[in-house]
Amino acid sequence: MAYTVFRCDNMPGTDQRTMVTSVLVRDGDGKNIAVENGTIVEIGALVPGEHDLYYATLATATSDLKKCAVLGTPEVIHDECTYKNLDDFTNEAGTKASAYKLGREGTFAVTAEGFVGGTVPAAVDVSVSLGANGKITAPAATSATVLGKVLAIDKTARYTFYAIKM
Repeated sequence: MAYTVFRCDNMPGTDQRTMVTSVLVRDGDGKNIAVENGTIVEIGALVPGEHDLYYATLATATSDLKKCAVLGTPEVIHDECTYKNLDDFTNEAGTKASAYKLGREGTFAVTAEGFVGGTVPAAVDVSVSLGANGKITAPAATSATVLGKVLAIDKTARYTFYAIKM
């Protein structure tokens, strides 16, 4: 199964450490879940006994962007000695994940798997918003839910990235 590939092009967290946090992603019942990079989560309470580790849940269309972050953990696969691609990586359940805080200007990019149902915008300047299960939806449902606009569609040898400017 191919997972979302994430690129933190010009996110504030690339040079401002306060804009990156560590999270444990859980479902609505409080159970730790596996989640792929490029997924948008809503940051919750501080984990008891920790000073920089927060619980997070998958963002929804009604989530407050100021409390949201996009996952961008370095792609290190700990249980494999063989060659893997970036789209083979997922944040395992119960492990800490790196999350770039949203709500300020910045640019990040995801592959088609980061969109609800893999439905991607066909052109640039399309507004996108939060969809179900931490995925992005295009076009944006309403102007009140806009996450940003598609700045570019970058085709590389292996992946097609959809760059989103907040």
